[in-house]
Amino acid sequence: MSEKPVLRVRVSRGATVPTGSDRWEKGEWTIESEVPAGMDADQAIRDLQNILLRFVTAFTTPHPSNSSLPASQTQTSGEPSPELSPAYLDRLPWNVETWGAWIMRSTPEAKALSKALETGPKTIGGYRYKVSRGESAEFINRFPVEAGKK
Repeated sequence: MSEKPVLRVRVSRGATVPTGSDRWEKGEWTIESEVPAGMDADQAIRDLQNILLRFVTAFTTPHPSNSSLPASQTQTSGEPSPELSPAYLDRLPWNVETWGAWIMRSTPEAKALSKALETGPKTIGGYRYKVSRGESAEFINRFPVEAGKK
C-alpha cells in the first residue's frame, strides 16, 4: 500500500516602511503549511496569503513612538505603555509559525512586553502573550485569541 505524497505550500511577503529621515524598516514573513485533505493548493495559498496580510497591514500601519511624541503626550504612571499597544506589538519582529508566533525575550523592542509578562500571561488586542523557556534562552510567544475566550 503506497502512501499519498504530502503537498506543502509556502507563502512569503515583505514590506518596507520609512522610520525617519533616510531610515527604513523591513519586515519579512513566511508561512508554510500542508494542504489539508479536500482542499486544493490554490485555496491553501489564498488562506495563507490572508494570514500574512494581517501581519503586513499591521507592520505598515503608522504608529507613534515615544521619541516622536511631544512631552505633554508621553506616558504617565496611570496610562498604559505605548510599547504595549496592539499596533506596536504587531510590528515586533515575530517569527510566524502555524501555532502562532515568537520572538526572543531579549529583543530590545520587546522590553516593555517582557516586563509586563513577569507577572504571567497577558491578553493584549487579539493575542495572548506568554513567556516560554528553552534550554538556553527565553521566548515570548503570541497566540491569536479565539472568539469568546480571553
